[in-house]
Amino acid sequence: MTTFRKILGYSVATVATVPLVLAGSGVAQAMGPQLPGSVYFTSTSNSITAHIDASRGITWCALFPDSGNLGPIPASEWTDAPTITMYVEPGTYTVALYCDPDMTNVKQEQVNVPPSLIDQLIDLLETGSS
Repeated sequence: MTTFRKILGYSVATVATVPLVLAGSGVAQAMGPQLPGSVYFTSTSNSITAHIDASRGITWCALFPDSGNLGPIPASEWTDAPTITMYVEPGTYTVALYCDPDMTNVKQEQVNVPPSLIDQLIDLLETGSS
């Protein structure tokens, strides 16, 4: 039982020490006040929008979509606005939000831009499938 307590004690001490070491090494500070949870993406049938919480220090940003098939698409304008919208064709995109001062990639995720309901209806009528 004493051995188990020693092992458990070392494990608890290690778990408590690792975050302190990382914080002291600068790894935790590298993200600064910019947290990925402060940004989220939405999409419609012709657009991708980044919603930015500027109160967390996220400023001067641009949206960079990449469709994979077509390659990178020109980025949006750089702005301090709380939302950035880009108009795109339906498809799946890997979207990244970069912000100043050092082009930090604040958040990146895959977004699906579905065809409009009218396009789906036309496809259904023409081909029998959407």
